[in-house]
Amino acid sequence: MLIIAILSTFLLGVMHSVLGEKLLIKPLLALNNLPAIRGSQKATRRVIRLAWHLTSLFMWSFVALLVALQFNPNRLDAALLGTTAILFGISAVVSFGGSRGRHPAWPLFLTVTVTTALSYFL
Repeated sequence: MLIIAILSTFLLGVMHSVLGEKLLIKPLLALNNLPAIRGSQKATRRVIRLAWHLTSLFMWSFVALLVALQFNPNRLDAALLGTTAILFGISAVVSFGGSRGRHPAWPLFLTVTVTTALSYFL
């Protein structure tokens, strides 16, 4: 049963990114009357696109956890900590880079990354 959940969750993430980009994000970002975040519609477009695709990344992180549960349930704690550290680390890098350090979430993403990774090793 978990194999079906793994494949479905993976496919859901792919469909979310690919179809969402094509059918929702591109048409939405083509609008000329988007609000300006920090005085720029370019920043608004960047935030919308990054947030949309980070959602897919969260879905794929669940795929990693389901794979760990299916194939090595005795190490689920390590899989959970590792997946969380990687997921939030990528989120920190993407939110920092995408906002040029101005998005308030990146330090929190980084905090989750570091504390989760440290809790694995300590």
